[in-house]
Amino acid sequence: LDRFRSRVIEPLDVAAAMFPVSRQVMAARVAVGLSAFNGPPIDRVRGRLHLINTFVGHDVARPLPSFVRMIGPVRSDGNTTLGGEWRAFLDGLAKEGRGGGKDGSGNTKKKRREEKDLRVVYLAFGQNCILLPERLRGVLSALRTLLDEGSIDGAVWSLSMTPEKYLESAGFNEPGAVPHGLKLTRFAPQKALLASPAVRVFVSHGGAESCGESFYSGTPVLFAPHFGDQASNAYRLEAAGMALV
Repeated sequence: LDRFRSRVIEPLDVAAAMFPVSRQVMAARVAVGLSAFNGPPIDRVRGRLHLINTFVGHDVARPLPSFVRMIGPVRSDGNTTLGGEWRAFLDGLAKEGRGGGKDGSGNTKKKRREEKDLRVVYLAFGQNCILLPERLRGVLSALRTLLDEGSIDGAVWSLSMTPEKYLESAGFNEPGAVPHGLKLTRFAPQKALLASPAVRVFVSHGGAESCGESFYSGTPVLFAPHFGDQASNAYRLEAAGMALV
């Protein structure tokens, strides 16, 4: 049954999911004067310059034809300004600063810090990596420990498509389960967060887009790969000294 599912059912599911995208690609090809379909492989490369949004280290080093150039990681600049709830979150962490010395009663005084002095962890595993309740509990426990011992000042965790029933089963809805300093969200402005000096490490599944965005911003990455190209991305980049797995 597992073999049948992996060889028949899952490929059909992927084909069904890709059909609308394929139609958009074919329409775009026709709009710029190309045939709707790729045609023979040789026709796709003959007389054309290919710019590939990747780089040696992310991809295996190998001889390339003269018409292929690795130019990555290239990202659109987009909006990398954090505002609204995200600015309020970082400002709140800054106001809770440490290191202000002792007051007359021997209590630690709080000293407001700059954004660059904060230590924030950003976690996102994409839309297709759904953590099961046991793993959710493990990550939540680890973040609580890091916050309690003062190793980090805050964390942002993008849960994306995680079902509400998984969060409930993992105990996220229990009083006090989510520690102070942890911001849970269904969507996070990833480019803007990675561009912030407050975000010291990105915990990622290792998808190609996340790899490109993290290296574009120069944010250190801790990979937790799940499937597909993620493991090979993660281990190659660890070997290149750009991340840990």
